[in-house]
Amino acid sequence: MGHTIAVIRRKEVKKMLECKDANAVIPVDECTYDKGVLQNPLDEIYAVLSEAFPPLNGPEAPSDDVADECVEYSFLPNAIYIGYVGSQYDELNRALGPLLQKYDCVIYNCDWDTISLPEHSFKVRMFRLKYRLKTNKWAIALRDTLLLFLSFEVGFLLIRSASSHIDNPLIDFSSVSFAAGTIGAAVFSSVRIWAEVILHFKSKR
Repeated sequence: MGHTIAVIRRKEVKKMLECKDANAVIPVDECTYDKGVLQNPLDEIYAVLSEAFPPLNGPEAPSDDVADECVEYSFLPNAIYIGYVGSQYDELNRALGPLLQKYDCVIYNCDWDTISLPEHSFKVRMFRLKYRLKTNKWAIALRDTLLLFLSFEVGFLLIRSASSHIDNPLIDFSSVSFAAGTIGAAVFSSVRIWAEVILHFKSKR
């Protein structure tokens, strides 16, 4: 059974996530067999790949009896479409892995509408973490809670240190223990977490 993937630059992923339409970013119906349209660094990736996976395009097309041993390529300026059979999956991944990391590119799985990133890249881990922090409501709530907590702690320490230099302060923060201030800040800043918990259980009803 044949499968199709597209090799794209990481910045194209951000466009796809924003518009939620892969075809708007890499329209398959506009593909060509002219590899000359490829932009850097995709042209360099194709130059390496075509040595290991001969294309089926044009005069290089093999006969049907050896078609399963080959890979079909089509091109957009910002994408390389690759058609391959399932038995080639591991070999194709081994060839693409280093190239994806070197040129900061990713794979769009056309059959499943998913995005695959090279597993052992620090940039990939940071991209995934950044994406989760931006999209996961629990991650957002935890992030906001921590930021608010830190803001309260810093503000408490600054006000407490300043209050000792002020005659008759309105609120004498110097008499408030650090533990009490920390607990108060934690309780107040956790409102966002509790709001998410309440909304979560309400949505389950």
